[in-house]
Amino acid sequence: MKTKLLLLPIARLLLAIVVCLPVWSSNMFAQTTESYAVLDNAAGTLTFKHDANKPAGAFSMNEDKTFPAWYDGDGTEYNKNNITKVVFDPSFANARPTNCYAWFFACKDLTTIEGLEYLNTEKVTNMNSMFSNCLSLTSLDLSNFKTKM
Repeated sequence: MKTKLLLLPIARLLLAIVVCLPVWSSNMFAQTTESYAVLDNAAGTLTFKHDANKPAGAFSMNEDKTFPAWYDGDGTEYNKNNITKVVFDPSFANARPTNCYAWFFACKDLTTIEGLEYLNTEKVTNMNSMFSNCLSLTSLDLSNFKTKM
C-alpha cells in the first residue's frame, strides 16, 4: 500500500521534469545572435546574415572608418576577391549595423545585390565609399534606405 502512495508523487515529479526539460535546455544553450558576412570565393558571393550560427571563417561587421574584413586590397586598388554578387539574407533584417564604410569598395565585378530591402540603415552613421568603384553595378534600388538623422 505504501508503495502505491509513493508512486503517485514520483510520477508527478517525473512528469514535471519531462515537461520543463525543453525550457531548461533551451536556456542553458542559448546563443547570442550576431551580424556577419560569409564570402564564397568560388562563387564570388558575399552573403550577410544575422543569427546565432556564425560559421568559422565568417567576417564580423567593420567598425569606425576601417575597411571591412572581407575586403582584400590596400584601399588604392580593386578588391582582389572578385565579388560578383551580394546577398542580404532575410535574417539580416534583424541586424542594426552602424557602419557600412567601404562595404563594397572597389568590387569592380559586382553586378548583383539581392535582398537589399533586408539592410536596415536607420542606425548607420557612415556609408562613405559603400559603393565606390563598383564599375559593373548598373542599377541600385535604395528606396528602403533610412538615412534621416
